[in-house]
Amino acid sequence: MKNKKTISTTLLKRVNTAKELVRLYKEHEDSFGEIPYSYGGSTWPSYLEVNLIRTNNQFVYIDSEGGSNNFDFRKRYNVNNESHLDELKYDLSLISRTLKRFLKDNLTDDILLYNWIKSAMEKNLK
Repeated sequence: MKNKKTISTTLLKRVNTAKELVRLYKEHEDSFGEIPYSYGGSTWPSYLEVNLIRTNNQFVYIDSEGGSNNFDFRKRYNVNNESHLDELKYDLSLISRTLKRFLKDNLTDDILLYNWIKSAMEKNLK
């Protein structure tokens, strides 16, 4: 049985949501006084510094800053590998939850936040 070379639609929606959140954070990064962080199942907070999320065939790439206090994401996830897929789903949900909370708390312009939510929903419905 051959492995399929594409990403499922539901997973692609998760990737696009996380990608859009990263883009919005990077767009306004200079106006924030702190870096987004999450506990992510640990005792101490870890910083979330994701630069880019991209896809290529059945692979999803997460480019993030390294460091002792940062989340350590796998560089490349193969969605046809079950363990990579589970790890990718967890990492994407962690990125989305952390950035949604951070942007909600730190974006002061309600119109900007409303426009982002509207555009993200329209993109995911297509």
